[in-house]
Amino acid sequence: RNLQLRLHSSAPVGLATLAAHGNGQAPPNDQHWTDLLDSGDLSSKEHSPTPRGSKGKMIYSRVSGVQIGSSWRARLTDPGKNTLSISGSALSWPISSLERGSLGTGQVQTAELKTLYPDTAWAAHGNYGVEYDLTLPLKNAGSTLQTLQLALESPIKTDASTGGLRFRRSLSGPVMFRGPIELSGLEADDGSPLGRHLVHLVLRQGQEGPPLGRVTLKPGQTKDVRVRLVYPADATPPQVLTVQPVKQS
Repeated sequence: RNLQLRLHSSAPVGLATLAAHGNGQAPPNDQHWTDLLDSGDLSSKEHSPTPRGSKGKMIYSRVSGVQIGSSWRARLTDPGKNTLSISGSALSWPISSLERGSLGTGQVQTAELKTLYPDTAWAAHGNYGVEYDLTLPLKNAGSTLQTLQLALESPIKTDASTGGLRFRRSLSGPVMFRGPIELSGLEADDGSPLGRHLVHLVLRQGQEGPPLGRVTLKPGQTKDVRVRLVYPADATPPQVLTVQPVKQS
């Protein structure tokens, strides 16, 4: 029931999801679908959303609207600088987070809606269909060789600052992210360049992401790593992009 399209059109485009009962094993005919579409009848809502800013239990509700924004292009750098230096601990950026699920950052990385059906979610609660094009200009600011690894992760949702991201040991939970990621600038474990390549990643709830590749930097050296993806239609926030130093043996 999930569909993601990229369209180029010189006129308005309409889109509808239809459902109807057939006659035994026979599906409804074309005229039935046309009549259903022309009627304008909508299916009933499952749950009404919790009003924005309310306390207590949070019900996000179904999203049924047009979100604002379709791309996110950025260079991830240290404040006021043109490069990004990673010291002794991991550094993560939320690429999709929620009200009540900001991971202690105070950042709600979720698209607002330009228009929506009544009694449905007041925000997209995710950046669905948004194309990410992120460049990490990594620099080794230290005096020794440094190896960094990159991962996309799906930590446990929380709004509190817990001193770091939390993950589950068991991977039996629901799938939270499933889709391709295009990467460039990374290396294999043996140091050979991977070039531009695609990785199909599946993350379950609370899963610490597997390394997507690594980068080895000499003192003072800078290398660009590029990450491109379209946030999948069936994903569930939150997700973060993480760069972590690899301990040298």
